[in-house]
Amino acid sequence: MEEDVFNQFLTKRFNDQLQWFEAKAATQKKRYHALQTSVVVLSASMPVLVTTVKMDYNWVTATASVMLAIGTALLKMLHLPEAWINYRDTAQCLRQEQSWLEFQIGAYAELEAPAARRKFIERVEDILSKESGNWRSTAMAPISNGSNNAYPAYGMQQPNRQQQQQPRGDRQGGHGGGSGDRQDRGSGDRQDRGSGDRQDRQGGGSGQQIPPPMQQRVPQTDGDLENA
Repeated sequence: MEEDVFNQFLTKRFNDQLQWFEAKAATQKKRYHALQTSVVVLSASMPVLVTTVKMDYNWVTATASVMLAIGTALLKMLHLPEAWINYRDTAQCLRQEQSWLEFQIGAYAELEAPAARRKFIERVEDILSKESGNWRSTAMAPISNGSNNAYPAYGMQQPNRQQQQQPRGDRQGGHGGGSGDRQDRGSGDRQDRGSGDRQDRQGGGSGQQIPPPMQQRVPQTDGDLENA
């Protein structure tokens, strides 16, 4: 690889990315420390506010509680410590590659200048692609509040997992076999026992409920008809 092309890569790609990652790491560090300090101070102040503030100034305690809740939610949503560590680690890896190339050590030991430059570009691009994957996984990580449906960085809803359903044929077969057995055994037993019990109860009950003088005797012969 020619030296002019390599210098263009260093100026337009490598140095620009290195400065960007170092600046983002410093910004994320400041934001994380400021927000974390605020949450710690509010958490420690809440018991004092609850016990000392008078009833007329309850709005002070309410405001502090709201600010504490917002700060805690922002820490979970923005992933400031993860972003800070990722940016800082990427910047350190880029500087390490630059030092190895300059002193011809590590992966660039015993390599000629063109081969070392080409390998340097390949390794730098690999580092940048890995950082992009780390950023994507961090940004799309769900909030750790017991819910797995929220993508904090984009406000998207994670698709619900499809519940595995048992095949319809198996359910019908299983229900069919069970219902057939229950119908054959249950209905037959109920019909045999129920009808016999009802007949016995009806026959015995009718003889007991109707008084003997009121029972009518069915005539069977002509004499009986004349007497009737």
